[in-house]
Amino acid sequence: MGHELYRALCWAAGDGHEQITKLLLEAGANVNAIGDGIGESAFQRASSGFHDTVVRLLLEAGASTSRHTDLFYGSALQKASECGHELVVELLLKAGAHVNTFGGHSSSVLQRARRNRHIKVIELLQGAGARDA
Repeated sequence: MGHELYRALCWAAGDGHEQITKLLLEAGANVNAIGDGIGESAFQRASSGFHDTVVRLLLEAGASTSRHTDLFYGSALQKASECGHELVVELLLKAGAHVNTFGGHSSSVLQRARRNRHIKVIELLQGAGARDA
C-alpha cells in the first residue's frame, strides 16, 4: 500500500491538489519517498509547479529541502529555480534549502535560474549567498 500512496501523493502534489495531498499525508504517505519512474519526489514535483500551498503543506509534513532524489533533476530548489517560481524559491530558502548544491545536469541552482533568465529568482538566490561554482 505504501507504493500506491506514494504514487498518488506524487501526482496530487505535482498537479497542485492541496486537499488530496493533505488526505494522502494523513493516510500515511511518506513525504520523502522517491520513485515515479524517474526518481522524483512529490516535493520536487510540487516545487516545479506554481503550487506554493502544496509546497507549504509538504514542508509542514517534514519534506527534506536538502535531498537530491535523482541525478537528472537535482533538488526541489533547483527545479523551482529553473522554472522561475519566485514564491516557491522563497519558501524553500526560508525552510533552509541549500543554495550551493550541484546536481541534475551538473549545474548549480544559480546556473539553472540564469539559463532561463529568471531575474527575480537570480536576485533571491544571490541574496541568499548562491554562487555559480
